[in-house]
Amino acid sequence: MSRDASFDSARDAGQGGETSPLVLDGASVGELTIPGADFILTADYSRQGGDLILNARDGGAQVIIRDFFADDTPPTLFSDSGARVSGELAAKLAGPIAPGQYAQNGSIPQAEAIGRVESVAGNATAIRTDGTRVELHKDSAIYKGDTVETSEGASLDIVFIDKGTFAIGENARMVLDELIYDPPNENFSSSVSLLQGAFVILSGGIGKANPGGVAINTPVATIGIRGTHFALDIKQIGSDSLFTLLDGAIEVANAATSVLLSETGLSTTFSSFNLPSGPVIQLTEAQLSAAFGSVLGISATLAPFSVNPPGEITPESGGNSTGGGHTGNQNVSQGALASLGLSSNPFSALLQNQFSEFGDGTNDTSDGRSALNSQEVVIQPLSVDLINVVDFVGSQADTSMRIKVADIAVTDTDGVGTNTLSLSGEDSPLFEIDGLELFLKAGTDIGAVADGSLDVTVTVDDPAAGVTPEDTASLSILIVGVVIQGDGDANNLEGTFGTDIINGQGGNDTIIGNGGADTLFGNDGNDLFLRNTGDGNDIIEGGGGIDTLITTGVPDLPNSYTIQTINGRTIVTQTSPIAETVDLGSVEEIIFKGGSSTDVLVVGPAVGPGGSPSKITFEGGAGNDTLDASQSPTPVVFIGGPGNDTTIGSAGDDLFIWNTGDGNDVADGGGGRDTLLVTGAQDTANQFTIQANGNRVSVQQTSPTNEIIDLVNVEDVAFEGGAANDILIIGDLNGTDIANNTIAFTGGGGDDILDASAATKSVVADGGAGNDTLTGGSANDFLDGGADDDIIEGGLGDDTVVVDSIGDVVSDAGGTDTVQSSIDWTLNGDFENLTLTGADPINGTGNSGANTIIGNIGNNRLDGAGGADSMLGGLGDDTYVIDNAGDAVLETEGGGNDTIESSLSVALPANFENILLTGGDNIDGVGNDAANNITGNSGNNVLTGGGGNDNINGGGGDDIAAYSGNRADYTITENSPGQVTVTDDNPGDGDDGSDNLDGVDFVQFADQTIAIVTAPDGYATNADIALNIAALPGVLTNDFDIGGDSLSVSDADVISANGASITVNADGSFSYDPSGSDALKALNPGDVLVDSFQYEASDGNGSTTTETVSITVTGVNDAPMAEDTNFNIDENSAPQIIGTVTATDSDTGTLSYVITGGNGSGLFSIDSATGEISTTGVLNHEAAAQHDLT
Repeated sequence: MSRDASFDSARDAGQGGETSPLVLDGASVGELTIPGADFILTADYSRQGGDLILNARDGGAQVIIRDFFADDTPPTLFSDSGARVSGELAAKLAGPIAPGQYAQNGSIPQAEAIGRVESVAGNATAIRTDGTRVELHKDSAIYKGDTVETSEGASLDIVFIDKGTFAIGENARMVLDELIYDPPNENFSSSVSLLQGAFVILSGGIGKANPGGVAINTPVATIGIRGTHFALDIKQIGSDSLFTLLDGAIEVANAATSVLLSETGLSTTFSSFNLPSGPVIQLTEAQLSAAFGSVLGISATLAPFSVNPPGEITPESGGNSTGGGHTGNQNVSQGALASLGLSSNPFSALLQNQFSEFGDGTNDTSDGRSALNSQEVVIQPLSVDLINVVDFVGSQADTSMRIKVADIAVTDTDGVGTNTLSLSGEDSPLFEIDGLELFLKAGTDIGAVADGSLDVTVTVDDPAAGVTPEDTASLSILIVGVVIQGDGDANNLEGTFGTDIINGQGGNDTIIGNGGADTLFGNDGNDLFLRNTGDGNDIIEGGGGIDTLITTGVPDLPNSYTIQTINGRTIVTQTSPIAETVDLGSVEEIIFKGGSSTDVLVVGPAVGPGGSPSKITFEGGAGNDTLDASQSPTPVVFIGGPGNDTTIGSAGDDLFIWNTGDGNDVADGGGGRDTLLVTGAQDTANQFTIQANGNRVSVQQTSPTNEIIDLVNVEDVAFEGGAANDILIIGDLNGTDIANNTIAFTGGGGDDILDASAATKSVVADGGAGNDTLTGGSANDFLDGGADDDIIEGGLGDDTVVVDSIGDVVSDAGGTDTVQSSIDWTLNGDFENLTLTGADPINGTGNSGANTIIGNIGNNRLDGAGGADSMLGGLGDDTYVIDNAGDAVLETEGGGNDTIESSLSVALPANFENILLTGGDNIDGVGNDAANNITGNSGNNVLTGGGGNDNINGGGGDDIAAYSGNRADYTITENSPGQVTVTDDNPGDGDDGSDNLDGVDFVQFADQTIAIVTAPDGYATNADIALNIAALPGVLTNDFDIGGDSLSVSDADVISANGASITVNADGSFSYDPSGSDALKALNPGDVLVDSFQYEASDGNGSTTTETVSITVTGVNDAPMAEDTNFNIDENSAPQIIGTVTATDSDTGTLSYVITGGNGSGLFSIDSATGEISTTGVLNHEAAAQHDLT
């Protein structure tokens, strides 16, 4: 209970104008906030009867808290600004009921000093537990319970018996609550409360052996150490207090946050115990100097000490008691040291002293340990003693070499005989004696020590003395905690029974802290944390991934747990059989394992979504266990085990597991949708019934046991049978929480029976192996017989039955029902839908109704078999059978190479590739924009490929391939008789692609339909030569029939356009004679005239096509025609023209005349241009009466 004092009225009032004290009631409250009392850290505390009085040192305010000491635990005090002073600390500050007087050099008789003053500057005092105030000087003793204070400008260094040190600045105040340093009995703890001022703290042997046993409290936070050197400056209330790490690691936490500082110079601030910290920062050298330079500068080089008579502390031999710098943190940079006015690391020597105490794997044990650490046993006449004992060994010490742990001192007063040394005890095989030295053997796995210590007994025997054994000395070495690092893989990391830090790094790690106050980090990966009752108060940080904590109770004792969230942290508290606490962060699942007694788990209200954990499991084990999660939103899993258990679930979706033999239980699911899992015996027949019990549900197992679990607020129930023949009978559950939800049944092996005929809610059943009989009810059931031959009756409702054997028999009484099949299956008349499952290539066939048929991921054949069916193939190369105009098919993109088989005209939907027309009717098939394969039936089909490059096969009949453009936009190429390619040469107006046709008789274009493809023929000759062309290369050479029929010439012209004579034969051969054409004969040499004629090609089936043949005729140069001419001339006549030669040229060219021969040709000449003949001299008739000239 907490109380805000501003709501209480004062009991008393001041008189005479004096400031009235604030009077508060401190009875029966856990916390008390004092308004306006920001002086609580510096106030003088005193007792007056059962009241606490606080007086401000400036003589001003006073607070009286009535009945503060009335309760065993006084209330914790808070200022307005959030500074905290625990009730226990306030009581110590108040001192005893009758305090002593101020003493210049007071002492406490018979008290044991816990430390001494190493150096002091200015005024420093200690207030003893009896109330006396003592001025502190060098070598003054410090005792348990002292309140130590420094004044303005003062500073103080204290070294404690465990070699820890406190350097204290001015205006500081602290209370030394406790210090226990007892190595022989392995007892280590300390507690100190720091109220105000600057402190530099170096933890000592207690911090090394048991870090969890060190408690450092401040008004705004607590500090957890890890063998650490750190500094802090506690400011006035409302200001930020600074916490700085110098070496090691510390965790600073309050009610609102927790901060881990693990690198030198990292710092954070706190201003209130109830507010989060400031950001983590890295102090610069200058900032370190400004914050703590004055404290560091007055620290001495501290020597180990031994305790002499009570009250006095002196340095041991070799120690230095003069002033100087601290020794310790070897990680502080030289620059930082220089900024503090120090020439070297001021903490190195002290750390050297401290860490040597824990064993470093060497044989050196000369650490200056006092006689308190040895055993001095003297037995006459023969005795053995172990001296220079190593009390601690780190669990990760280097054991590659043996470790010396003690010297053996033997005293033999009679000197008779030969002394023999031997070892005994459970751990003795790990030790060996060499002369008078005791060693831990090389190679010893120290980290595997089960109980955290190694024990051995040394016996000395002198057979000649006649006594066996003569004397023994025992040794116990504590295995202290360590820091264990993972390597990023999946590690198994196990700590010691000391206080450990385990860092899992990455990977899926298994982390076991064992005893001690451990800090466990999972970091990345799905980590598993294992702990048992007695493992101590741990801190667990799961980190990334899905992390799990399994905590196991004591098997034979009652285990009681609570789990709750406090200030954003998940706190698991075990209150029985021992008290322990686990502080969790980012752990997603917690599993509690009880024992054979009565176990209890209470889940608090703040545990739930958005925090840690997200799932809680409670395995109660034997005994009557209790789970109460009624205040939590986090889902829980409860496994009660044997015994009569009682559970109340959370607001989430909980799971209750009830096994055969678990007793008579009661389960209240709470909020959410909760499930009961009932698990039967594995090798014995189970019989279950579930029925309503008012608004509750009763689940009874009548074989092999007779047990009942009573349910309320549980929405779903699942039954799991075993390998035998199991039976489940389901009643009418209307009016219960299950009425609108589900009952599940898994039969397992055996011939199982489900009778849900009376059920009015949904049933989900899996018969498993065996010949099962499953009967559904009036709701929508899912019934799977499993392997073997099953009988399944769906009952009313929209049911689903699953078949996997040809021996399965299925029926249904009503509703819209579905068969799921992993084999070829044909629907009977009771079912409407069929879904194929698995991946095998199987077939699904409907009935005469309107069915929905869905394929699996394999290659399926889906046939609606009459009715207007809907078919979905899914993956695989599927075939759909269409036989009704109302049939609808659907394929997914990338769902294989799919085909429609249709006895009706069909247009291919998207994501289909093929059409196969069936039957003999004249029907049509239309492709889509993809590359399709379209095959006609035996009828006359019109087949349209559409877009894409299609393969079109006409099948039987006279088939047409249809295209959208005009004939002129396409090229048709014959590949072989009856196989042609049609290519769209004008894709801009709708691309029909390039299709291969086979068995198609006609090609239909927008402007014409053709069966024969012809091409114009061309030949050449000259006007004087006739053509005679054979069948190859005749006029039919480049012509073909689309359907592959042979072509012949059925008609042709006999006269060309220019009058040449033509003869065309049926096989395409022809002759062409230009001689009868005047136009051709009149051609001048080199002139060209194209003559032509037409022919008609026929396929013999009624299809004809007319084509034109062109013949190019070239003119040639014909010889001129000269007429014979006679000329007469008188003898002896003078040279003269005697006549002109007459000649003509049909080519109308220019003639040239020349005399080429004849008798007396030399007597004549001819004009080459005109043909006039002249004599060249006087002719003598005596020589020749006639001359013949050519």
